[in-house]
Amino acid sequence: MSNPISPLRQRMIDDMTFRNMSPSTHKVYTYAVANFSAFHGRSPDKLRIENVREYRLHLIARGLKANSINPIIGALRFFYGTTLGRKGYSRSDSVRPPRRHASSRALARRGATSVEGGV
Repeated sequence: MSNPISPLRQRMIDDMTFRNMSPSTHKVYTYAVANFSAFHGRSPDKLRIENVREYRLHLIARGLKANSINPIIGALRFFYGTTLGRKGYSRSDSVRPPRRHASSRALARRGATSVEGGV
C-alpha cells in the first residue's frame, strides 16, 4: 500500500502537469522540495526565502557544483513562485542589473552614444 500524496505535493504536480513539464522534471522537482523540507524539518510552505539561502549554502558546503544546485533552486523557485504564488521567488522577481550586450559595451568604450547616430 502506498502513502497518500499530500495536497501541497499534488498541487505542485498539477502545476507541473499544466505546464507540460516532463516526468523527469516532476521527479527532480518533487525530490528537491522534499529534501529541502527534510533538511529544515518543517513543511516547505512554512519556510521562507532565508531558508532557501541557508539550504543553498548547505549544498555548496557539501561540495555540490552549480550544475547540481541549479535544478534544486529551480525547483524551489517553481514551488514558491508558482505553486504557492509568493513574490520574490521567481526569476522575474529577482532584482538584477540590466544585461548589456557586447555591442553596447564596445560602443561605450568608443564613446558613441547610439548605433544610428554616430560615426
